[in-house]
Amino acid sequence: MSIATHLYGQSLAARLLDAAAGRPVQAYLLVGPARTGKRLAAQLFVQALCCSFRDDPPCGACESCRAVAGGYFPDWHLWEPDPTKKKRTIKIEQIRHIQRLSAQHPLAAPYQVLQVNEAQAMELEAAQCFLKTLEEPAPHTIHLLVATSTVGILPTILSRCQLVPLHLVPAATIAGELQTHFGSGREQAQDLAVKAQGRIGWAIASARNEEPAASTGDNVADWPEGRLDATRLAEKWLQRSPEELVASLQHFQRLLYAKGVQNEGLSWAGLEALQLCEGAIADLQHFVSPKLTLEVTLARLAKVAAEVKQ
Repeated sequence: MSIATHLYGQSLAARLLDAAAGRPVQAYLLVGPARTGKRLAAQLFVQALCCSFRDDPPCGACESCRAVAGGYFPDWHLWEPDPTKKKRTIKIEQIRHIQRLSAQHPLAAPYQVLQVNEAQAMELEAAQCFLKTLEEPAPHTIHLLVATSTVGILPTILSRCQLVPLHLVPAATIAGELQTHFGSGREQAQDLAVKAQGRIGWAIASARNEEPAASTGDNVADWPEGRLDATRLAEKWLQRSPEELVASLQHFQRLLYAKGVQNEGLSWAGLEALQLCEGAIADLQHFVSPKLTLEVTLARLAKVAAEVKQ
């Protein structure tokens, strides 16, 4: 078995990780839109690194692979923002814990893997501390960052990581994977593939009945004549929490990515809109005023939304 066997629709990421499992470097960044398979890719990579059978890892059946899949492998440690906190960030205390662990030796495998989810949410002090950790690498420790965007991650951290991109997946590919691997009928697979808007992880979870199969709303097509009514949308979005605002902007990014998949590339307006969304998400994650962020971002998006619709 290889990583590609179970990382559906992400052939580039699977090839990169399969190759990396043989001779890993000190740090990797798995980056891509939400629900595209980043955390599954991370799990499969950890299994490949720690698998007892080295011919074509991960085997999925050895004790190490089963422990990773079950979430109790002793050499795989995970950190992410505290979901109970209003400000969802990676704090310096978490990174200091990573620093202490990175100096230790693995207990059951050739490597220990220290994984940070939502790495783009590191506070500046935490990011600077993490950079120092990367500057003094331990040969038995691999750092694994998972992020929805490189915005918010220090360039000096990016330069020390091998990038593993995950992308939105064409609807036809999603439908085929659902029919082949998850027993979906043709009609259901096509319906979920369209609703997924490129998010194959969401489509798989929906096919497994792990979450309601519903659209996330705020569709570009629902805006009057394809144009963004910035005032109306700002009033609507300001009723949401900062976390929900980030999710809404990420959803808009997914719409843009999906348009790019369909058209084999985005227009300059689409690319500009993506950059505006990334900047707004970074501002919200660094606690810039939601009202100010939305007013600026939506006003600028209004200028490009008509072309995105075309």
